Amino acid sequence: MRKWRCLWRPYLDEEHASKRLQWAYRYREFTPTDWARVFWSDECTVERGIGIQREWTFIRPRDQPRMNHCQGLPHRGLIPLFGDPISERGGVNRFVIEELYRRVLPTLLSTEDGIFMHDNAPTHTARVVREALDDMQIEVMIWPPHSPDLNPIENLWALLKAEIYKLRPDLMHMKNNEDTKQILVDTAQIAWENIDMEHLQHLSGTMPNRVQAIIDSNGWYTPY
Repeated sequence: MRKWRCLWRPYLDEEHASKRLQWAYRYREFTPTDWARVFWSDECTVERGIGIQREWTFIRPRDQPRMNHCQGLPHRGLIPLFGDPISERGGVNRFVIEELYRRVLPTLLSTEDGIFMHDNAPTHTARVVREALDDMQIEVMIWPPHSPDLNPIENLWALLKAEIYKLRPDLMHMKNNEDTKQILVDTAQIAWENIDMEHLQHLSGTMPNRVQAIIDSNGWYTPY
């Protein structure tokens, strides 16, 4: 049986494409130096077993215990964010995000002409979070919906998960308990530090091409 890779793309409609195109024209004149001012953020779920490898379309993934979320800030480290036990989906709630922002962003942006990027997920746009950003006078980049292809950090998660598996291939066989969760968190931190800084800089340098790809596709899907 021939194997095919599953290509996942977020759903786009005319409104999404229009907003993506507006975003591209807004930042079309940004130079690599301008893009270097942006502090990118993103989240992924790090899981044990098959969840840390690529899956094929004809394999139904096994249910995996959700271990933690990680929020990445290039040059600054990986921050573990544990899910809310009373949340319906076990995700990170707006109060966790607010506390994280207040603790981390002032230091990141205090001495630099920085712009902060988040993906407009509900936890990032909740009133308490918006008020925190306003209080700290943080400049936030306007971000179009359904646009992971514009966030260079998206390209790092596969590297991170592969490095975790390389460092601790025994994780998939460990018991699902707090000790295993801590090992996973610690390994993720080490794996993040192992990612070459030049790779991060290269991804930031792809932004002019990503912007142009949006314009070329009239706001629709890009190769990224």
